Amino acid sequence: MSIKASEARSIIRKAVRRVPEGENINAINLTAMMDMMTMLLVFMIMTMSISASPLSIAVSLPPSTSQQPQPEDAKTVTIAKDSILVEGVPVVKLVGGDVDSSEKAQGQFGIDIVKLRTVLAEHHEGLYLRAQGRDDEVRHELIILADKSTPYRLLYSVMYTAGRASAKNHPDGPGFTNFRLIVVRNEVSNTPEAP
Repeated sequence: MSIKASEARSIIRKAVRRVPEGENINAINLTAMMDMMTMLLVFMIMTMSISASPLSIAVSLPPSTSQQPQPEDAKTVTIAKDSILVEGVPVVKLVGGDVDSSEKAQGQFGIDIVKLRTVLAEHHEGLYLRAQGRDDEVRHELIILADKSTPYRLLYSVMYTAGRASAKNHPDGPGFTNFRLIVVRNEVSNTPEAP
């Protein structure tokens, strides 16, 4: 079945006549638009404040019953599910619970994380500079916040790397030698357990 061009044009003209014309817009309702923009602005501000907060890192710490104060000069490394952070600043991304092999000194089977060692060495140098004005010794202490599902190999890699992060102006000095693993304290109840 074929249609001539003139028949096709007449079918199209009839279809166009059947479609009603739209109304002319003479004014815009700004109240509804301003309400929508206000809600978007509030949403964006809340999203930015949550993403900028250092507490937004998803780290589920294992429980503990010990309670010791945090040292003043210790630096903090956080092992989150998607990255390793030093003092709240992301340093190395994690993929599948491990650092990419290109970030390690010895490749896939290595344990020395190069970027992390560089950043920790800078922080270690800062500890030496702060101790110069005082008679205190430099504390080679590192606080590690790790998720309870962190693989042991990754935790070992971070500790090994920190141990090799000696300060730039003190290359013969030690890296971080004392480690504190921070965990959530168990709430102990006073009710005795049933036998």
